[in-house]
Amino acid sequence: MASDPARMAGGNGLSVAEAAFVGIAFMFLPVAAYGNHGIVILLVVAGLASLWQIVRYGGRGWPLGRVMGLGLAAFLTWGGASALWAETPGIVLPRVLQLAGLTAAGLAVLSALPALDHRARHRIGMAMVFGMLGLFAAVGMDGGMDGAIERAVRRLLGLRVPEEWLRSHFKVGVTLCGLLMPVMALWLWRRRPWAVPLLVAGLVGCGLSVDSNTGLLAAGVAGAVTALALVWPRAVCAGMAVLVTIGFLAAPAAVQRLPALPAMAEAVNILPNSMMHRLGIWGFAAGKVGERPLAGWGLDASRALPGGEAIIKVPARASHGIIMLDVQAMPLHPHNLMLQVWLETGLLGVLLLLSAFLALIMALWRSPPAVRASGLGTAAGILVIGAASFGAWQAWWVASQWLVATFCLILSPPATRDLSSAPPSS
Repeated sequence: MASDPARMAGGNGLSVAEAAFVGIAFMFLPVAAYGNHGIVILLVVAGLASLWQIVRYGGRGWPLGRVMGLGLAAFLTWGGASALWAETPGIVLPRVLQLAGLTAAGLAVLSALPALDHRARHRIGMAMVFGMLGLFAAVGMDGGMDGAIERAVRRLLGLRVPEEWLRSHFKVGVTLCGLLMPVMALWLWRRRPWAVPLLVAGLVGCGLSVDSNTGLLAAGVAGAVTALALVWPRAVCAGMAVLVTIGFLAAPAAVQRLPALPAMAEAVNILPNSMMHRLGIWGFAAGKVGERPLAGWGLDASRALPGGEAIIKVPARASHGIIMLDVQAMPLHPHNLMLQVWLETGLLGVLLLLSAFLALIMALWRSPPAVRASGLGTAAGILVIGAASFGAWQAWWVASQWLVATFCLILSPPATRDLSSAPPSS
């Protein structure tokens, strides 16, 4: 019927939103691997298609809860107000407007999802499977050809990349694939269970080949939390709420109580050198939080923080022992979500964003079992990455989180009918 929001084309035709979601599901991971900034374009396309559907047929509420949306709006408002006291006010407002646009697009997409029927969700799920296979093939072929594909792509785009950076771009694709793996495992288990271990093996193999340590850790955490949430949902929800609260509120104090880096490097020999650099950045950020604990330095002010260009010494492990390296105190952002929110928006910003996270957990608690489990697992994986990797406001990373949430909601509902007979898989 033409009036059916899931079938505006009539019959078996695809709606505008469904066609967009199928294409984006297929392209999401390959785009993340070769040009992660293109993820922003994918979210914009999904947002426009969803907006068209909402305008024509109406939306279906707030899938992740109205309180979470209001919490994000309050945080962005406070972030915009921080331009009044920021050292570099010209940075704040463009970033707030960008985040507001991405948030609006993400909320529009989520609002349009309930109109998708079972056939649409199946098509989107299969497109995601083929997108994962495309990522695995790209990583494997590029590795077998010693980075030849990467060099060719860079030449085509007119870009130059240092040899030591070759294949590092695959880490983004592997990381996002890991965040999606739990919900994909649940979705595939009832259709082609033999494919689940193959996809997991492909993810692990690709992660090891490109040294995506944080991505594999996040995937493992996401899978474990998903499995536990299927068995003990109340305990997992409560535990996540407590850990997120402690993590946000105690981050600066916890960092300042860490042992001196040289002593830590001697005592813990499994930490990679990149982690030592991050710990040095965190120590500098925690010190700056103490200078402006209530209101912060201004949203996105980390990239222009006074003293951020200073050189600090951090230990690094070499073949002949521990050496001290000179590194920048604050290279663009703290590589830690909690510290970045404290540093840039102060205690009030922390409380506002924390309220949005807690509202999300409550919304997931009230959701069907598969949505709750995959949502909690994905949120846990995102927090792991946010605690040690990307900048909190990087546009492609924000867009990625909205799209990952989209696919979790699209692929979870079919598994809610009889989860008791489907073993949880990570």
